[in-house]
Amino acid sequence: MAIELLNEIIELREPIASEKGIKLIRDFDLEGVHLLCDRDRIQQVFSNLIGNAKKFCQAGDVICVHAKVTGKRAMFSVEDTGPGIPAEELSHIFEAYWSGEAGKKKGTGLGLFIANAIVKAHGGELSVASKLGHGARFSFTLPTSDLATH
Repeated sequence: MAIELLNEIIELREPIASEKGIKLIRDFDLEGVHLLCDRDRIQQVFSNLIGNAKKFCQAGDVICVHAKVTGKRAMFSVEDTGPGIPAEELSHIFEAYWSGEAGKKKGTGLGLFIANAIVKAHGGELSVASKLGHGARFSFTLPTSDLATH
């Protein structure tokens, strides 16, 4: 079930966020929903998105994982209250080996590229919205199965 997957993802990442003084919260409306997805790959997507948020957030910031169902699709987002992403960097964010100026020493530039490829392989699209100084929001959808009871 979708809710069990998300709870597992959050529970694995909460201690690390907490150590850094970042609050990781859940906003799920997925009761009874089953996803059509590769569980391990979707865990990787969330790991990359939450991991990126943690890299750029400071103590006192919040990362929220949102999830709800619309029609036959589950909509997910990882939203943070961190520094945001400069507008000129947004068009490059999903390119392989690309890191913005703030991320040059924080990673390989593959996490978002990989997350985007996984979401596309599941028939979805990963998007980003951000305003410098006001955090970032990464959103994507996944298909639900006929087993869903919504």
